[in-house]
Amino acid sequence: MDNIKSTSTQTKKISTIFIVIISVMLILSIAALFQVFESYRRGRLDTANLILSVSAVTISIYMLLQLRVKPLKLGFEPQKVLTTIECVSCGYKMTREFKAGDFMFKKVESCPQCNERMIISSIYKAPQQKS
Repeated sequence: MDNIKSTSTQTKKISTIFIVIISVMLILSIAALFQVFESYRRGRLDTANLILSVSAVTISIYMLLQLRVKPLKLGFEPQKVLTTIECVSCGYKMTREFKAGDFMFKKVESCPQCNERMIISSIYKAPQQKS
């Protein structure tokens, strides 16, 4: 749960930084556009600067609008992986969440029924529950 909160906080910080950068870009491109209009009033039209300024204003506005849109959920959520531990002597089975370092036939804790060492008999992805 803490991981989700810290990710959300980091996302808010990144969004704020992007908003500041895009706002500065928008202000500078509007200033460049005014300079193009000022040079046009003096009798010179610099079409390259006009095109670049209008493009920068358009891109800045588009990016600001896109930051307000909710990001698409791409479906790359981490899968829940389970480990089945089995006692070879009495056949007792238990399932727990996968831990780093788990591998097939690894000897793990003692059996609660017969006190023999249990082994990891399977590692699998948990079936998804449909809501």
